[in-house]
Amino acid sequence: MWPHLPDEVLLHILSYLTPHDLNNCALVNEQWHDLSQDTALWRRIDLQDLPNLTENGLLKLADKQPHITHLRARECMIEEQYLNTFCVRAKSLTHLDLSFCHQISSVMLSVLAEHCLNLEHLNVSGVMEVDDVGIIQLSSCHALHSLLIANCDSITDNSLSILAEARPLQLLDTSSILNIRAGTIRSLIHYCTHSLHTLHLDGGNLPEESVTLISKLSNLHTLSVQYCDEFSEIESLSDLKKLRRLKLCRGYSFMTGDIVHLAMSLQNLTHLHLTECNRVGDAALRAIGQHLKHLTHLNISWSSGFGEIGVTALLRHAHTLQHLTMKGLRGLHACTALIPIFNPRLRLLDMSGCQNPSHFGLRVIAKDCPLLKIYGPTANLVTWTGS
Repeated sequence: MWPHLPDEVLLHILSYLTPHDLNNCALVNEQWHDLSQDTALWRRIDLQDLPNLTENGLLKLADKQPHITHLRARECMIEEQYLNTFCVRAKSLTHLDLSFCHQISSVMLSVLAEHCLNLEHLNVSGVMEVDDVGIIQLSSCHALHSLLIANCDSITDNSLSILAEARPLQLLDTSSILNIRAGTIRSLIHYCTHSLHTLHLDGGNLPEESVTLISKLSNLHTLSVQYCDEFSEIESLSDLKKLRRLKLCRGYSFMTGDIVHLAMSLQNLTHLHLTECNRVGDAALRAIGQHLKHLTHLNISWSSGFGEIGVTALLRHAHTLQHLTMKGLRGLHACTALIPIFNPRLRLLDMSGCQNPSHFGLRVIAKDCPLLKIYGPTANLVTWTGS
């Protein structure tokens, strides 16, 4: 059969293989050798698929496949000088993931700015040696629109403000960076309001006014804020009418009315993450179920104000839910019995750490909903094994 398949079909089949598998295919015969080296198959490289790749092997890869556009080198142990040389040779690179590569520094960002003129997406999350100098160098990357720098503690408002002025950013992730304050948000408002669609922040050191400032980023469709401990006035987020995904962690100061107002205003939300919102009560869950008609993913874990009444109201109205995570909730007894009736699309139910749910009741739901994956109070996968 294989010799009679057209090359186009074989290329499509080979596109599902890793680089290691493609190298093995090249040994089959002359036809497979030529097909396995097609540049279309080597545009996206994940170094985890090449665990035995050496520094010299990486450089040979850049010479042999100069049209690589995507390189994922997460947690890669190859020395910075070799990665620098690779980027100099890979002129077509558009997406680069160097997250948690602890051996690299801002020197590499300078190399990227000078040689990777087509770079659009850069992830250096967890690279502790990246600092303001490197971020400022990225200002000359004319194609750059997405930057992920979570956990890069040395970065401050100063460099991000310069970058925002130079580049119309579409995605910015500054999670777990305590040095980022209101200055970055003001620069994003001034220079990136029309382009920015995804923003991840650490709220630990953000002043109260930051919520009002964020609400001016009118084109956001994804917003994530960690550590919202000091945020109390979140009603202004209701101005973000294009928002589809909202994640607010540790909302200790949020009140029930705040969440009700957001649910009534942001009716296009598909993903909502509200964890440790201990002062928010069951009425908020009722509002979420009634008003968020497109909601598919909901996480309300460790929010002690939610109970049986609220979850019951939620399940009765949230017919579009696919994933429901409610770890650590208390007092849930019979409400989940509604799932087979009202939530036919649900595919994941996570009740890890919950107190008092009936294990037998969860097993019955697993029986009635064979496509639903259920995690019980001990984080175990619940299955139906008969009475």
